Parts: sequence; C-alpha cells; structure tokens
Amino acid sequence: MLGANLDEYTWPLCGELDVAEWFGGSPNPADPRAGNPLSVSGSMHSAADSPTAVYTLPSATLAPALRTYSLDWRPTSLTWLVDGDPYQTVLKKDCKSWVFDLPQFLILNLAIGGTMGGTPPATGGLPYQMVVKSVELYDAEVS
Repeated sequence: MLGANLDEYTWPLCGELDVAEWFGGSPNPADPRAGNPLSVSGSMHSAADSPTAVYTLPSATLAPALRTYSLDWRPTSLTWLVDGDPYQTVLKKDCKSWVFDLPQFLILNLAIGGTMGGTPPATGGLPYQMVVKSVELYDAEVS
C-alpha cells in the first residue's frame, strides 16, 4: 500500500506498507530470504523507519495452498500475520516517522526483475502468475 498523498509527498515520505512481499533470492547469504521461496516479508517504510520481518511458511511450496496475508492496522500499531499467525508488530510510539494516520491505496503487483531480489529471474520460469482469491478490507471499532 502507498500513501494516497503520493503526488504531494514522494516515497518514502508518503508511507508504504508491504502486506506480503517475496524476493527471488538475496545477494546476502545472511538474509533469511536468500534462496528461500517459502519466506515472505512484511514491511513499513516512512521517512525515518523501515522495519521488516520475515516469516517462513511451514509447507513445502507456496503454490498448492492459498494463504491469508493480513495487516492489522490500528491507530497506534501495525501487525503482520500469515494464516492468522502474527510475526511482526510495529508500535507508533517506537517510530521516528509515522504517516499511517493518513489514507493509503492498495496495490496488487507482480513485479519481475529489478534489484530488490538481488538476482534476475530465470527466463525458463516465465510466465509467472499471481493467484488472488479475494481481497478483504475491514473497518472495526478500535480502542
């Protein structure tokens, strides 16, 4: 998700929330995502903060089972979950820059290539696909 004020405040000033992000590999062997297609990460990006956590899926592959990737976005915290299992919480009070009191817009994106994964995709693996069963947004009373 990106801040709806993206035209006025460029990235990362507008804020970004990655509910689920995969990388084809990582050039850093110490990175838990390196060569592990079962790892998904959740991130928050703002002017001064970029916490990211990695969740390793328990099954042998991503493809056979549809998973539920969630972000519980509250006024004072963000919590990332996979299949209801929380793996990262960021508290507003611990951040130097919090822009998540403002609207965000949702992006479903299948990006191939670039520098984020560290290695280019194997051309033999094309075409890739993203399968989405549903996207659900809830607005709840929170305290």
